[in-house]
Amino acid sequence: AVRDPLAGIPGESGSARLTVPWRAGQVAWGLLFLVVGASVLLLIVAIMLLLTGELNLALAAWASSVLVGLVILFIVWYLGLRPTGASIAILGLRTISIPASRAILWTVVVLVLSFGATFLYSTIMEWIGVDWLLPPENYAEIVFEGPAVALTFMALAVWTPLTEELFFRGFVFAGLVPQRGVARALVFSAMIFSAFHLLAGPGVLVPVFFTGLLLAWLYHRTGSLWPSIAAHAGQNGAALLATIYGPSLSLSSV
Repeated sequence: AVRDPLAGIPGESGSARLTVPWRAGQVAWGLLFLVVGASVLLLIVAIMLLLTGELNLALAAWASSVLVGLVILFIVWYLGLRPTGASIAILGLRTISIPASRAILWTVVVLVLSFGATFLYSTIMEWIGVDWLLPPENYAEIVFEGPAVALTFMALAVWTPLTEELFFRGFVFAGLVPQRGVARALVFSAMIFSAFHLLAGPGVLVPVFFTGLLLAWLYHRTGSLWPSIAAHAGQNGAALLATIYGPSLSLSSV
């Protein structure tokens, strides 16, 4: 069995640590499996909720997040880890390859740039009057009420960032780098990440694309998914907090 040759080796550069045994072909299969699996699960969730006589969007969002995350874990195991016997560290769940202070700084910068890009994009769309391309202003309909809101945060601000980073950065981006190069892999993986969020409306495509670029760059520079997961979780968590405590704030959840 082939093990991750870089796992646990200090001093490796971020780009070196992106070396993975799978390539664009496995990435394409992974995307197909994700589209089919997620579509089937979303359909099942919708049917089950409709059979109860009430379409609870908060429950639908929570169930979809959990189930799609499980599909993602299966895909990265089946196509990425299982064939070579590699450890999960090869997907990016390993120590940061740069000083912690620099990684924290870059994570904060990525988060700020992501928020700033969303705000700038929203401002431009409002100025030119293209309302249908505006990102959602809040997510009140998908947030549980009362103490159950903790379940929403668990799913959307913890579970979703973890599983999406494993797939879109740890599996897709890293799998494209050897054949496409870092620059193209950044763009292609961000496009795929953006398209995955199309159900949230066309207004999220540009902001999520830019966020995908930033998160992939952060992974490339640090050699670890943890900073990208933290930035992703920060953005989703801030969007949920803005929905609950400050609906006037416009933040984009990814």
